[in-house]
Amino acid sequence: MVGGAQIIASFLNQGAVDEIIISIIPILLGKEISLFKNIENETKLELVKTKKFDQLVDLHYKVLK
Repeated sequence: MVGGAQIIASFLNQGAVDEIIISIIPILLGKEISLFKNIENETKLELVKTKKFDQLVDLHYKVLK
């Protein structure tokens, strides 16, 4: 699933997410753009792997339940 902060939070709050891949691109957007919004509970993650593609980095996490 790829989506904005609200749709991702909805699935996280329902416990329907097994893994998260966060892509980091070296551009600062500013103006309080949230990666996640309205997360009801603390969600613990375990880093599984990282990948580098030129200037982009993917962080692949397993959601711990």
